[in-house]
Amino acid sequence: MYEQHFSKAKIWSVLWRVILASIGIVIVTSILLVAFQYQYFDFLNMVGSLVLYFLIYKITISQIHKQNFSLLAITDRGNLDKKALYPILLLTVITAVCGSLFLYVVLRLAYFSQPLYYELVLFFGFIPGLADESATSSLYLLPIAVIAAPIVEELTFRGFLLNKWAAKYGNVKGIIFSSIVFMMIHLGSLLIPQLLLGLLCSLIYIKTKKIIYPIITHILYNFLIIVPSLFSPNLSESEILEMVYPSQSTLDDFTLYTVVFVVLLVVLLIGLVRYGKGIRQEQAPYRYNLEKRHLADVSYETIQQKDQHFDDFDDF
Repeated sequence: MYEQHFSKAKIWSVLWRVILASIGIVIVTSILLVAFQYQYFDFLNMVGSLVLYFLIYKITISQIHKQNFSLLAITDRGNLDKKALYPILLLTVITAVCGSLFLYVVLRLAYFSQPLYYELVLFFGFIPGLADESATSSLYLLPIAVIAAPIVEELTFRGFLLNKWAAKYGNVKGIIFSSIVFMMIHLGSLLIPQLLLGLLCSLIYIKTKKIIYPIITHILYNFLIIVPSLFSPNLSESEILEMVYPSQSTLDDFTLYTVVFVVLLVVLLIGLVRYGKGIRQEQAPYRYNLEKRHLADVSYETIQQKDQHFDDFDDF
């Protein structure tokens, strides 16, 4: 019989394995970079990231089984509800626009300290050609951001962490805690956009009980954030200088983007509150799915056959 209380899940057993895997990937990638004299920096980083995500996925799945939890109760299955998708897609688009605009908000505020502004412009690759050469290109980020990251991160942060903390502390604290952790591992994304995405995915998972919905949200968000950069034309020398030493007109544009961000943020927060109405009374997805499918009342051997559908995906 499967464990009924996800509050008993051991986070550390996943964490230390992920840390070791990360260290191993960094070491191997560094050796390869030196061996190839940094000629394939973007490609090797992409391969290293994909391998790391695969290892994290395998580690999480393995620990779910070893700790006697049902993967089926975490993920659930069944056809997508189109009506349920409409508000999810709308909130995702608003979140993605907020995430895109937040960079301009940061730049506008940073300009009050011009040295900080210059560092941010270069660090975040805002100016093509002047960005840190070690920054991975959008093209190489695409398979990571729209395939590997959404699947693995949703299984880990929503499927494992959120279920753990929601069962132990309640849905609201579980959503907040898991979203903060999700935000903190995305330091290069200005934090706030990832916090908003984490909150949205957590609410969606609690409401729908299916991991596929936050995965779709995560995929769409990353796609909307990254894809426009693939088609952006290179800036001319004069345009680059304008961004490095912005005129009042450019600063006014940043101010306008800031105002739009604030307005959309208010709309998004209202939308999240309305979408998450009654969230305190919702059962955590794991417990709900466990009871819905009567997994707590059948033998371990019988459930293994049902979970085999998800183990097949484990071999991708």
